[in-house]
Amino acid sequence: GTNIVKIHTDEGITGIGAGYGGVSEFVKSQLIGKDPFATEQHIQVLRHAGGCWIIDLALWDLIGKAANQPLYKLWGGYQERVKAYASLVEMGSPEKRADDAHRIFDEGYRAIKLRLRNHTVKEDIALVRAVRDALGDEMDIMVDANQTNTYAWPRGGPVWTYERALTTARELEQLNVVWLEEPLFRYDFDTLAKLCEQVNIYIAGGENNRGLHEFRWMIEKGSYDILQPDALVSEGISQLRKIAAMAEMYHKWFI
Repeated sequence: GTNIVKIHTDEGITGIGAGYGGVSEFVKSQLIGKDPFATEQHIQVLRHAGGCWIIDLALWDLIGKAANQPLYKLWGGYQERVKAYASLVEMGSPEKRADDAHRIFDEGYRAIKLRLRNHTVKEDIALVRAVRDALGDEMDIMVDANQTNTYAWPRGGPVWTYERALTTARELEQLNVVWLEEPLFRYDFDTLAKLCEQVNIYIAGGENNRGLHEFRWMIEKGSYDILQPDALVSEGISQLRKIAAMAEMYHKWFI
């Protein structure tokens, strides 16, 4: 389940973080009495303690409250608005997906992400085509293959080969899909890079990759066009900012 962490300060400000995992007594002992703004010092403690990145989120919440500013402004405030997308986790029929797309559009979203886990490419593409036919170009569409069932999934499904990923990517290109997410195993860096070279659609991933070193490998190998680290897995917000800077230097998207 999800845990809540609160960091209290002697100035009456409390930072709150939510996520997975607990906080060890060792970590508590290393942080009590320290400056909450010294995140680069604390990251060493969290990394060597196995990664209590929930604390890093709480620290940045505390910093934002102390400065009375949202973090995006503290980090430079490039723009005021960012497009949000609605991510559909469950599977469904093409008809259901078209209905979902209309509902999500009416709620104000202009982008949607679909899951593909059907047994055939034809069935997968039918889901995407249903959304495209329902809303035309008014809705951006993304697709997530979730590593194509390289881990247990209750309903089963195929494990994609490179050929299946390539065929699917080329079909999605015809439907003007923005990106195909995790079409292959997340550590198959070389094959992912090969796929990126062969298709025009963006290939995205990285939500469960860990550490700056893995993202350095992916960026240098060209495994993804879009990097998608997760703040609770990939070493907190502190390190996500560094991955974003690396992505910028290599002209990659960071989402």
